[in-house]
Amino acid sequence: MGEFDPGKPRVLVTGSRGFIGGHVAAHLRSQGWNVMGLHRGATRPGGTGEIACDLSMAECEGPLKRVTEDVHAVLHGAACVRLWGPPEDLVQANCAMTRRVVKACEQSGKPKLVFLSSASVAFRRGDQLRIGADTPLPPRSLCAYAASKAACEDIVRGYSGPWSILRPQAVMGTGDRHLLPPILKAARGKKWAWIGRRNGVRADLLSIQNLVHCCAASLQDASQRGTWYLSDGAPEPLEPLLREVLQRAGLPVGERRVPAPVARVFSSTVEGLYRGLFPAKEPPLHRFGIETISRTRIIDPAPMLERFGPLPITFREGFEQVLEGLGNAA
Repeated sequence: MGEFDPGKPRVLVTGSRGFIGGHVAAHLRSQGWNVMGLHRGATRPGGTGEIACDLSMAECEGPLKRVTEDVHAVLHGAACVRLWGPPEDLVQANCAMTRRVVKACEQSGKPKLVFLSSASVAFRRGDQLRIGADTPLPPRSLCAYAASKAACEDIVRGYSGPWSILRPQAVMGTGDRHLLPPILKAARGKKWAWIGRRNGVRADLLSIQNLVHCCAASLQDASQRGTWYLSDGAPEPLEPLLREVLQRAGLPVGERRVPAPVARVFSSTVEGLYRGLFPAKEPPLHRFGIETISRTRIIDPAPMLERFGPLPITFREGFEQVLEGLGNAA
């Protein structure tokens, strides 16, 4: 498991090889924390400070309990992320993982537990111009992933130790696999079309550096409980941002445009056909994806800034880093 410096804080990061977990673990190590990473898959040859353990399997409970015994804090970021398949399977899988983490924490001195949720738990049909602590969650989630995160939050709130729940907006940065890659894939296949009227939607995104900042601050606070929405707090028109992304990636921009209501109906029809005729195949179009890029959803940043202080970078700085990465890869 690696050597711990007894004079420094110790933290467990689940999902430590994922996009967010990997960035958080690297940042904490750079700040002198003793970081134990838990992930699926084989441990790297000669690797220290990590353990291979699939939280979706019951046999992971023993190793998880042992690795949790000597930590001051736990960041639970491991999750199944997908938009297709039986929704009950995704909810069951993510809830099972979260229950195991909470159980291990209850049995191991009750360290601070930080749970990475998603702002999508609050998403409902239609624009949402101020999502905050007083925003009620919809009776039915827009996708199975959001439903699973909402159910996991209830499990975390039942933890008798200190906990924090973070609800980040869509996260951009190096290693992202869910925000920009589907858009770039569609553009490469010449299947991209603009949704709705030009500049009709504003995007409120979150830079990975700012999310890492909030995660680290939550882990350091050993007592506080609460739930916070996270974003860069600088919403901008979505279409110009995507045009910059496509141009920097060297991909054709195109001007094909589909009315937003038509795109929503079409995506629902495609999903219905696949569910009935090709249940094992993932459709090329998802209702949640269309719903996400055709609506404006803005986070109220005031509680986040009050709790975590000024963010380390601006939205534009984070976006320029994303563009630079695309340019280097083109």
